[in-house]
Amino acid sequence: MFINKVVINDMDFEEAYNTAIQQKSIAQQNADKQVAITNAEAEAQKTSIATDAQAEANRKIAESLSDTLIEYQKIQKWDGKLPTVSGGNALISIDPTE
Repeated sequence: MFINKVVINDMDFEEAYNTAIQQKSIAQQNADKQVAITNAEAEAQKTSIATDAQAEANRKIAESLSDTLIEYQKIQKWDGKLPTVSGGNALISIDPTE
């Protein structure tokens, strides 16, 4: 027969040992907190860099747009079908044969 588990209840250690265990626990909690803070700061910096890059890309796109370019892109994407709904202001015409 083998014993693979021993349970000891109500162990009483010297005060210095208990204090050392408590200090180690506090130090680990502080280290974990510092890692969490560092990770949060890195994530915030990453988000800021991505946001700045997207803003710069948007600025470049906005600068490159012209009415001629927009019309060209409309023509390139047009599938050759006329719209089934048309109108202006508050009047809308719908083709009932569609």
